[in-house]
Amino acid sequence: MNRPLLRSWLLVVAIAVAAHADHPQPTGHSVHGEAYNEGPRQKAQLMPGMGGVHFPIESKQVLAQKFFNQGIGQLHGFFYFEAERS
Repeated sequence: MNRPLLRSWLLVVAIAVAAHADHPQPTGHSVHGEAYNEGPRQKAQLMPGMGGVHFPIESKQVLAQKFFNQGIGQLHGFFYFEAERS
């Protein structure tokens, strides 16, 4: 390969890498922007009145079973946003 062409190509790549490194990453969990840090990424809360669904799971944590049951009830009630959170 032609040496001057190779040097030019390496210079272009180095400038592109340096320009990309100057942009700080967005805060939060998502690399797609701050708007995606809301919603299901927030802490789930146990809500009263979510139905009497019981779908056994293998967990020794009682709270995990409660959140799972709540999520299944919310999923079948078309409450997708909260179901994903649970």
